[in-house]
Amino acid sequence: MDAIAFKFRTGTHWGHLPPKYGNWRGVYNRLRMRAVGRVVSVFAGHARGPFPA
Repeated sequence: MDAIAFKFRTGTHWGHLPPKYGNWRGVYNRLRMRAVGRVVSVFAGHARGPFPA
């Protein structure tokens, strides 16, 4: 989470993250998977109802 906060706070490119955060691709993929998970949960919540009459 620190790497993601750093990226958006500074506006740096993914490939320019400091080495202390690890491989930039791993950081990016973790963010991407979190976003996908949230989108899926939102759609799943809407699919359960309530449905308009």
